[in-house]
Amino acid sequence: MKSTIACLLVLAVAAQAQYYGYGGYYGGYYPYAGVRTAYTGIPATAAYPVAYGYPSYSATQYHAQDELGQASFGYAHPGQAATNLRDGFGNQIGSYAYINPEGKEVRVSYTADSRGFRVLSNDLPVAPVANLVAPVDTPEVAQAKAEHAAAVTAAKSGVAPVAPVVALPSPVQDTPEVAAAKADFAVKFAAAKAAATPAVRAKRQVLGYGAYPGYAVSPYAYTVAAPAVVAAPAVPVREATLTKTILTPGHAVAYRVD
Repeated sequence: MKSTIACLLVLAVAAQAQYYGYGGYYGGYYPYAGVRTAYTGIPATAAYPVAYGYPSYSATQYHAQDELGQASFGYAHPGQAATNLRDGFGNQIGSYAYINPEGKEVRVSYTADSRGFRVLSNDLPVAPVANLVAPVDTPEVAQAKAEHAAAVTAAKSGVAPVAPVVALPSPVQDTPEVAAAKADFAVKFAAAKAAATPAVRAKRQVLGYGAYPGYAVSPYAYTVAAPAVVAAPAVPVREATLTKTILTPGHAVAYRVD
């Protein structure tokens, strides 16, 4: 580095000496009077510029392809790199790596073909572990499951399951007060119904009607004769007359019956 700086300084000094040490350097085109000064060298107080260091790194990339569509391409520079291969049918494999913001080196390899995209990596997401506990059946649920399993087994075997015997509740027994109230209500209801029913209607209600043509005899020895058959009046009959009228020859015809 120091040798490079020294060479640059020598070239600068030589150019400066050429510019100032030759009178009429631009005199061929412009009237310029050269200034002649004696070169005394670099002052002793001049200091060399400070040389700062820069990180040295190299980055590369490549791409190669033929007329069949086969290709290989990739790149590499500090912090990440990738390489890919593709055949003439479009199938491709490759890998890449990089440093994530947390400082971890992530490596990925993949295959892309007719079966889809498949990848392997050290940084794939991991599903959480479910620490689940199986539920415990209540006694009612356990009994229902057992009965259902027994019914399924019986249905598969062809034997009908026996229905469980369930004791029915006994009918409600009337208390003496309720029984007396019911009897009293029945007596009053019959008396009110008899008082409200007309005599003619009561006479008709006692008749029992049988099958036609006669009627059954009532308990009171009433008889009813069958209704008389009334003959229909005679209607004169004659032969009908059909009249045919041609409205449009070959298309419309009208008929009339008299």
